[in-house]
Amino acid sequence: MTDHSEASGIQAFHWVGSEAMYLDTPDITRCGRIVIGRYGGHSGAGAEKNEDGALAWCADDGSWEFVVLLDAHFSAESAALVLAAIAAERATLTALMAEPPTRLFPALHAHLLALFTAPAFRARCRAAVGEASCLICARKGNFLRWLSIGDCVLYLFHAALAVHGQMALNQRGFVPAQEGLRRLVE
Repeated sequence: MTDHSEASGIQAFHWVGSEAMYLDTPDITRCGRIVIGRYGGHSGAGAEKNEDGALAWCADDGSWEFVVLLDAHFSAESAALVLAAIAAERATLTALMAEPPTRLFPALHAHLLALFTAPAFRARCRAAVGEASCLICARKGNFLRWLSIGDCVLYLFHAALAVHGQMALNQRGFVPAQEGLRRLVE
């Protein structure tokens, strides 16, 4: 779902693959200056479901963006769980995005860490079917911060970086699924 008509001055996008799988049909949409592509795969090659998810909030004036990307496995339940937890914090997170970068990024880090380590959230994770890699990005002005859990890769397409062959800002991190899940919920 994309909402471009909010009175708050924020454009919003929210999607879970179980609601719209985009099998055999790629989809491209926008949220502010962000271009979002969704594709669940080709059914002729065995694709049967799309378990991924995404959320984006963008200031109408282009001053900031906040994005969550999820690559879920075994079911879309884990992606939906993370997106719901983030969406429930929208008022706080968008208020933080209005702060200057020197205050925004430490406060955002602390808030996300508190959210993901809260006993209630961890209990919901233990009960969920599947797992999800998560990439959370926040841009304010010329500053970009990200939190990467799992194997989602963040690319920054900028001419100054391209000259040096540097586009990926993080690396894929692999931990055996059961080991990573066990560490997260213990």
